[in-house]
Amino acid sequence: MPLEDREKTVFVSIACIGNDTELIRTVRSCVENAENPKRIYVGINLVYGQHISDNESYIYSLEQELSNIKNARYVVTIIKNPLSIARDRNVASKLYRGEDYILQIDAHCYFTSGWDAELIKSLEEAQKITNNKKTLLTATLPKYNLNENAIVDIPIPEMVPFGYGFWENEFLDIFGDQPEKNIIPSWRHTFPEMLSWRLEKLVQSSGFAPALKTTGAFVFGNKHYADHMLIAEHVVFWEEEIIHSIELLWAGFSFVYPYIRANVYHYYQIEQTNTGRGHRSGIGQSILASVLESTDLKADQITWEQLEVYNVAWREQMYQSFKAYMENEENQEKVKKFEKYSGMNFKTGLAAFEFPLYYANRNAIPIEEETHVG
Repeated sequence: MPLEDREKTVFVSIACIGNDTELIRTVRSCVENAENPKRIYVGINLVYGQHISDNESYIYSLEQELSNIKNARYVVTIIKNPLSIARDRNVASKLYRGEDYILQIDAHCYFTSGWDAELIKSLEEAQKITNNKKTLLTATLPKYNLNENAIVDIPIPEMVPFGYGFWENEFLDIFGDQPEKNIIPSWRHTFPEMLSWRLEKLVQSSGFAPALKTTGAFVFGNKHYADHMLIAEHVVFWEEEIIHSIELLWAGFSFVYPYIRANVYHYYQIEQTNTGRGHRSGIGQSILASVLESTDLKADQITWEQLEVYNVAWREQMYQSFKAYMENEENQEKVKKFEKYSGMNFKTGLAAFEFPLYYANRNAIPIEEETHVG
């Protein structure tokens, strides 16, 4: 890598909601496994609340660990009601200080050696294809596991390519007994060769493909992304990626999937090991904590039945968030452009094609005039 590229800085944005025993591994592997650790700066929002963890003193341990990592900046915020991933990510993103590149990830990730140089190189190559400085690399992260029998806590990444996201042609089943409220399209991920021979041909020939949307746990861009990291704070959880993608597309960004072996991995289990490794606060604990911070109730006053009521209310807020955004007259052109690009019909939950047929905003040409990549 040229010297000037080695000196370019990278900001890594992380929102950590509650106790997450993988956070410190995430930050340390991010810095220590970089080709140039001195250029990595990590911004963490530590979201705290009563009973968000069985270990109430966890926040002090995390603060102590982070204060010993030179490249880390962090703030502690109190969880609010409703629980909102957008609000928490926004606080972390505000720790940005003008770095050349920006990476948004989750608090439970593992970075492999040289990840920074590889992502910078991939982004530069992707920009040559899109001819658009507002280009984002995005994909689904493969998993890593932890060996609960080992004396030394060693992560075991899958060592496979990044996952490619695709529509499932149905809606997320958030409201089992109220299917009419299931209005957020569902998506999954796989490898390109498992989805489409056309997609396989494309990534093998060029190393890239248009991504249908951004993935909140992995977005990498340059300074242009800094002005568009913030997400509307009415966004609660599962609607985050779609709403943010609609806004980014409208702002002129291209979404690019990099077909390389993943250099960032995600820990998907909430609690895997008997040794306490791999634990993080679950949605239920986080919702409880948000309720306790917004009421005069005590944890021992809330029954399981009441907690389920709060869970339902949280899902209702998510439904209202997405519904309001999609029905807002000011968003109609944005939504239409995203439907045209991604193939998703928000009324039916069905996709018109397996993957986007062109790069959005390629050569800064409006979507209506773009040409297919095939």
